[in-house]
Amino acid sequence: INIANTPLNKGNTFTRDGIKYTVINTNPREVEVGTGWHEPNHTAIDSSTQGFLDIPSSVKGNDGITYNVTQIGSFAFCQCTGLTKITIPNTVRQIDFGAFAACYGLTSMTIPKSVDTIDQSAFSGCVGLTSFDVDWQTPPAIGEDVFTNVDLSHVTLYVPAGTKNIYETAFVIKVVQ
Repeated sequence: INIANTPLNKGNTFTRDGIKYTVINTNPREVEVGTGWHEPNHTAIDSSTQGFLDIPSSVKGNDGITYNVTQIGSFAFCQCTGLTKITIPNTVRQIDFGAFAACYGLTSMTIPKSVDTIDQSAFSGCVGLTSFDVDWQTPPAIGEDVFTNVDLSHVTLYVPAGTKNIYETAFVIKVVQ
């Protein structure tokens, strides 16, 4: 049996380029970043990682098959305090509970219009956050306490042209087009 070519199943995990992934769907082939908060070493990357992180839109599994990255898992980057900027690909639809919680060094975040759900506490404790760049024409479903312990008076939300009024009523945050 050639294990390298055996297709991965839902729930299987693998690491590619230093990022851990979990298969969440086999048809279509989709993964989430991270391995689930209940796992030891649940963070998707080494928590001492520093600087900018560009999450890929697709990744090749250990089985040689390419999977689309569609979710950022619960607590995937929790307490990765050295991260300063993260860009999420336009294949991601959901950011799970506490995905970036306590990323104290995170100053800038770019989220594409493909994200339609941001779960509770996703950015809780991201005290260094100053810039949040989004591409939604209408704000997505956002869970409770997404920005708990974040001083939103120091965060600038960059939004698409013509949407400033929508965002000013949806968020208590400085909005710039």
